[in-house]
Amino acid sequence: MKAFTEIGTIAKILWRWICGLIKVAWTLAALIIVGLTATFVVLIFVDTEISHTVSNRYYVYKHNMIDRYYIYDGQNDKKTAKWLSSIDKNFGEDSLIRFSRKDFWGNKERFGYIDARTGKVAIEPQFYYAGEFSEGLAAARGENGVGFIDTTGKIVVPVKGCIVGGKRAKIHKGTAIVRTHDKKYGIISVSGEWALESKYDNIEYVDNGVYIVIAENYKYGAWSASKGWIFEPIYENIEERLGDRFEITNNGICWEADLEGKTTKPLIYDSSEQLFYYPAGYDNGGDGIATEYFKFYIDDKACGVLNIRTKEVVLPAIYDNIEMKSRDIFELTMGLQTYLGYKDGTVVPIKTK
Repeated sequence: MKAFTEIGTIAKILWRWICGLIKVAWTLAALIIVGLTATFVVLIFVDTEISHTVSNRYYVYKHNMIDRYYIYDGQNDKKTAKWLSSIDKNFGEDSLIRFSRKDFWGNKERFGYIDARTGKVAIEPQFYYAGEFSEGLAAARGENGVGFIDTTGKIVVPVKGCIVGGKRAKIHKGTAIVRTHDKKYGIISVSGEWALESKYDNIEYVDNGVYIVIAENYKYGAWSASKGWIFEPIYENIEERLGDRFEITNNGICWEADLEGKTTKPLIYDSSEQLFYYPAGYDNGGDGIATEYFKFYIDDKACGVLNIRTKEVVLPAIYDNIEMKSRDIFELTMGLQTYLGYKDGTVVPIKTK
């Protein structure tokens, strides 16, 4: 009987000890949870920094821990938009700034717009893609279709069978670049009609409603929203320079033109050298006679001949080397082939054995 009593006593002591451990564990767990919660709250609400400003009144703050943004109204000391996944630093016309929100799990990102004048959401996040506003419109893709939306979020210029997106989809002078599903580019007007049919390999915007167009076989052209084709797509290359001019290359000749198509520099080249010829029996210590009419010019490592007096190209810069055979005849080398070139631009291959 005494043994049973002692066992019961030991059991009670063990039970009390176990209960004490459980209480301590629960207390520690509660303290840890409270500590973590407090830390999380502090990190969310304290670990913030200004990302950028919307205006003199509205500021964008970032929660560093959770990678989310909110807009703060410095005048009224309150938040006007919260839990933003992203927000643009620059906003287009109409004072609308693109932003996005994701679901709780960080998926299903949707885009909308915030009004920079009020700091509040102007268009709810509902688009799979949304572009920058310009001339009252922005490119967008959503459940209701693809096209260009107005400042209320309504698609007013539907674009069927096309993809809009990226900086190239911005409205310029009532036109914008779009891409069809066959990966061809065109230009559409705000009326919904094609300004330039979608059949080109690529289109890039330059400025003032002017675009560089690349057609098949890498032929370049330039198109304007106000006057149509500035240069038909027949050139080897057209590049934009400083936003207000073109550098055009074709058949070994490079020149410069403004956005209206007017030539501003008839010839552009890297360097030029004097040409010499050696008449039969002429001996001047190895030096030839400098021609008064022609100059050897180099553009992108290729050689051509320039008329010094008229500033016109006699032979385009497509040759590996050029030497003078006489006062107005040139020996041209291109690869393994040799030609004779004449001052009127005629080129005749030299027969080789």
